[in-house]
Amino acid sequence: MMGGYVGGAGCTLGSRMHLLVFLLAVVAAGAQDEDEETEPSVPQPFNPREAIAQLAQYDHAHPGFLQGVAIWIAIGVVLYIIALTGLLYSEIRTCLVVRDRDFRVRLLHTQACLPGSRLADLKENENALLAPRAYITFAMTLLFVVAIAAFMFPLCDVFTIIGLPSGPCLLMLTIGALLAAICTVSGWMALVWSCTRPYAAFVLASVSLFGQLLVPTGNLLLILVWIMAAGMGGMLYFYYLPGMYSDKQWARPGWMQDVGVMSVSFDPKEWSNSFSRSYEAHEAEISKDEELSIPSSYQ
Repeated sequence: MMGGYVGGAGCTLGSRMHLLVFLLAVVAAGAQDEDEETEPSVPQPFNPREAIAQLAQYDHAHPGFLQGVAIWIAIGVVLYIIALTGLLYSEIRTCLVVRDRDFRVRLLHTQACLPGSRLADLKENENALLAPRAYITFAMTLLFVVAIAAFMFPLCDVFTIIGLPSGPCLLMLTIGALLAAICTVSGWMALVWSCTRPYAAFVLASVSLFGQLLVPTGNLLLILVWIMAAGMGGMLYFYYLPGMYSDKQWARPGWMQDVGVMSVSFDPKEWSNSFSRSYEAHEAEISKDEELSIPSSYQ
């Protein structure tokens, strides 16, 4: 009887000991998990070799991935070249017209020539040549947006594969591409106008440079500051101040410069009319040059 009691007590004590050990193990495991959670995670430095190896492994498992990336980049390059060609053609032509007008203004101020009907016709013809400039600039900016989006589209998958944060890809492909296109257009315009309108080119270059520095940071506050500063500064310099000086008939200071006339209409008929007038003015210039050329039979 005593042996059975002792045996039962021993079994009870043994079961209690097992239960105590189990509870201690659970508590220790929880404490270890808490220690691991409280320890700050140190980000691993980016290793280009590992990234290339990961891309190679992914491409081996998914044949044609890198070819798809190359195709998207090639599409972006082609669209970028088309947009750049159209923008440079429009801006260089506008710059040449403005240089001719500046030269005529100097001739009139020095009384080297007198105003007449031919000068008025010439100015009207130049206005017709520059009529589609605003629409070309807008269209090329949209084409830059598509080109830059094509550049960045495969980067979302690449960043995910190599372990880098890709961020919201839809936001990057839309808003990010639009802001990058604005920086690109303003930068190329600053380059074209740097000799003819250096102060205006400095304003455009500042918008482009600060945009290229702040937009890639992804900091929403810095991007909003740049958007507000660029928008308000551009409106103040190119529209508000020239309009105020013109209304009050004040003499413009030397630092206040324009980059040619850029008028926009929301009437679709005016869009087609501007291109047709520009084409007719261009044909008139060619015919005038042919009339003024020396015949080959002249000796």
